[in-house]
Amino acid sequence: MKIKEVERVIYIKVLIILNYQREIPPFLITQVHIAEKYFNEIVYVTPTFRNDNSRSIQSKKTTIVQISKLDRLLSIVKTPLLFLNKEVLNECFQSFRKKKMSISYLKHLAFEIVPADMMSRVAKRFVNNNNDNEYFVMSAWFNASAYAAAKLKQKKIVLFTMSWAHAFEIDPERNNYVGLSLDSYKHYYLNKIVFISQIMKNKYLSKLKENNGKVNSEKTEVLYLGSEKKDKGTVNKVTSLDDSECFHLASCSGVNEIKRIDLILQALSKWNKKKIKWTHLGGGPLLDDMLKEAEKINSINSNVIIEFRGKMSNEQVHAFYSNTYVDLFINTSRLEGLPISIMEAMSYGIPVVATNVGGTSEIVNDRNGFLLDPNPTSVEICKALEQYYDLPKKDQIRYRNEALLQWESHFNAEKNLNDFFLKMVRKDRL
Repeated sequence: MKIKEVERVIYIKVLIILNYQREIPPFLITQVHIAEKYFNEIVYVTPTFRNDNSRSIQSKKTTIVQISKLDRLLSIVKTPLLFLNKEVLNECFQSFRKKKMSISYLKHLAFEIVPADMMSRVAKRFVNNNNDNEYFVMSAWFNASAYAAAKLKQKKIVLFTMSWAHAFEIDPERNNYVGLSLDSYKHYYLNKIVFISQIMKNKYLSKLKENNGKVNSEKTEVLYLGSEKKDKGTVNKVTSLDDSECFHLASCSGVNEIKRIDLILQALSKWNKKKIKWTHLGGGPLLDDMLKEAEKINSINSNVIIEFRGKMSNEQVHAFYSNTYVDLFINTSRLEGLPISIMEAMSYGIPVVATNVGGTSEIVNDRNGFLLDPNPTSVEICKALEQYYDLPKKDQIRYRNEALLQWESHFNAEKNLNDFFLKMVRKDRL
């Protein structure tokens, strides 16, 4: 992308990002950095941070607006009135017809409409105070923030609205109320819904069709978010392997029930090759339990070294891959959208062993890694690790280069998002 081409299409455009999370996820950090080429100003609307990583995006072009306590209180107080909105009443009626009406459903709906009211009010106030600009609104997820974006579009105070659709908010396995979460309203008013994987799009649209939801296919597309390679100096082609006597396995995720880190521990307890080191990047509620299990395995099998690094920033994760040779990356998750952790590992030429869940098969294949059954046994996981370990060096090098090629061809965020934001500001191409 030539900078001159970018400059030609910019005309006093402002991007408003809506995200009701208490920290900025890595994919949005990447998007903000790239979006700054295409917009004169970026406004990031968010609740008060719990984990304040706002320094990662603050710049002369980007302003972070945290929702005030007053705005939060106003939305909470008017909750009963929000349930009287036409689209919300319609959703309640549909849930009653489909025998989904319950206290749980009403709570779910409240978590859509109340945060949406907060975000849309803050965004509307900003627009009204700066009404000479063209406003584009981007929702980070297809949930409350997407509803807020749709409300802004309905009121005709912004030019263009879109939402990303990931996994937890659109996957029927993780959201019992797909099709009853104001989805038809969102589809009607949003200009574009962008799914992060083809599989997740298919699952969502299939469930929506069951619930008689209306979808304009021209408004939907699939775009791989990709990952940004922090260390641009790393090799783009692998020609040799590390000569360490220790086989290095790595993983990166939260330590919780969904990620099933215990399966990796169980697989390593069966390892009978030379010395292996497993490094896990990430923390979570089950970390203490995993540390105890790791101690047991270390005491039984001296060839296994286990290291838990705990919670790390995205910059620290990239620094780890840049400075540490890793033979293989592993993901044993029970549920996924399209894991950015796998993209990041592949960007450093690391092959992957992963469970075939969500959109994982769209990135991992038999040329760059090994797909496991969605519910693998520890024996099956260990066999996959040994299968790669036993490969001749030339084949391991081939796997590493295929991993690099997969990332560069399909999951390079800089390429993917440059094209996306250019199309966004050129409205006629969307």
